[in-house]
Amino acid sequence: MARLRSRQMSSEQATAAQPAQASRVGAFLEENGLVVIVLGAFAIVLVLALRKDLVIDGWMALVSGRWIAHHGLPTHDALTVWTHGRRWVDQQWLAQISLYGLWRLGGVKLALLIHALLVMSGLVGAALIARSHGATPRSVTWVAIPVLIAYYPVASVMRPQTFAFPLFAATLWLVLADARHPSRRVFLTLPLLVLWANLHGSVLLGAALVSLGVGGLALAAATFHLGRPAHAYRALRMWRRSWLSREVLAFAAFSHVAAVYAGLLWLQLPGSVWVGGLTVLLGLAGVTASACIYRVPARPAWNTRYTLLQFNLTAATLGPLFAAAAVAGANRWLAIAAASMAGAQATVFASDVGLALHGAGLVKAP
Repeated sequence: MARLRSRQMSSEQATAAQPAQASRVGAFLEENGLVVIVLGAFAIVLVLALRKDLVIDGWMALVSGRWIAHHGLPTHDALTVWTHGRRWVDQQWLAQISLYGLWRLGGVKLALLIHALLVMSGLVGAALIARSHGATPRSVTWVAIPVLIAYYPVASVMRPQTFAFPLFAATLWLVLADARHPSRRVFLTLPLLVLWANLHGSVLLGAALVSLGVGGLALAAATFHLGRPAHAYRALRMWRRSWLSREVLAFAAFSHVAAVYAGLLWLQLPGSVWVGGLTVLLGLAGVTASACIYRVPARPAWNTRYTLLQFNLTAATLGPLFAAAAVAGANRWLAIAAASMAGAQATVFASDVGLALHGAGLVKAP
């Protein structure tokens, strides 16, 4: 009898839970029905056009995946005519072998269906991110319509880039979530970027997103050493007399102009040389302002002309080294620049030591 009663109670609870779940689904559809209709219509169009979504990019990815499966990761180009035999790194190898594996499992139909699923997951993820950050269903819908029109020609074709869409949405969600509630969860962007780097070159977009997000948080967190962080904007009012205000202004401008410069380089747009020169000038202005902050009469050891020189030489030394580590430029000239600046820094340091010893009476002038 006890077992029978328990079964009856469990069945009654399950029956009561079904209307509650149905009501939640109904409330969600009632609130977000327009967004669901627009995304659903796009998904239907995408699925109906799958037969046209396999073009030269998709065939090339399948052939490359087959070559990798049979011969391993290539070190030379073996599939094209003009660059045949040239040494290269197949950066999209994981996406290519994944598409080939899907083809082996279920043929072209399975590969195309997974392609459509990945494309839609990126869209749905972007819509959920917008809704979770306060966007109304109507605004999401109106923004989604032109985005879908521009998105379709790019996303409809099956190729390695397909795998980047959900990864972009996941990276964006982690960065925005950390901006609202900082936590260690943002470190999940690192394995995502590693995975993305082996799927498609658009990982640079994800890396830039993470860098700008973390950099923006760092600039915002820098205000918390002030007595009243909410009034940090007032620091800019004293830019005519205060080197601290000038430092804040210069580095804030540097971060924004550097982001524009990175975008111009990525999109290969004209004007990158001028914007890059402006970025360098703003960076030098910020470093110089930082050095001037330390030149106070209360610290005679800092209040010398060498402080400005050391700050700028340090930046000029570490800059080329960082660029070389990021594989951004000719390593030979970056190494020469870093070595030259390091030598100048050592000379200035030796001069400082000599002056200090002479001032202490430990070394006599010749």
